Amino acid sequence: MKAAKLTHQLAFSLVAKIPPGTKLVDAQKQKWDVLIIVKDGTSLNGRFLKSLEQHIDAPSKRANILKALNELFPAALYDDYQAELAQSGVSCKIAHSFKGGAIKVWELKPNNKDRIYFFPMPDGVKGRKAIFLLMAYHKKDQQTPKEVKDFCENAIKEILDSRSNIEICEEKNVAKK
Repeated sequence: MKAAKLTHQLAFSLVAKIPPGTKLVDAQKQKWDVLIIVKDGTSLNGRFLKSLEQHIDAPSKRANILKALNELFPAALYDDYQAELAQSGVSCKIAHSFKGGAIKVWELKPNNKDRIYFFPMPDGVKGRKAIFLLMAYHKKDQQTPKEVKDFCENAIKEILDSRSNIEICEEKNVAKK
């Protein structure tokens, strides 16, 4: 399995143009790597990006997803990223659990509707703590939809099954589609 490491700058550019003077987090200082699953190691073509295209289709939705990403990267500078997020105005909570509650899908919640679903791996990938961004979604009701649960479960199973063989592609080696 291949994963691409996202920097704050790259994540920002996937959602919007970076305004001049925007302060971006230095990836070298992060305690947690932020990753997405990709098909190959040369382009950003994975499921997370497809979910951005499918579900985040309006400027207001993009602004909310951008808010969540802009809080995630500074929080990733700390071991307890969730405590940092709690102070930011973007909530972080369990969206779904499976395998008897042992495995959890988490969500970043910048507002009532827009979400980024993710899976944290404190035991890490290649010796580094990792947060896998799985899906961006605009919810229509309070319950996490079955399509999101199924999608995230399958992605997490793939991550866990491939844990020792995950190849991480650095930003300089991947191009935007």
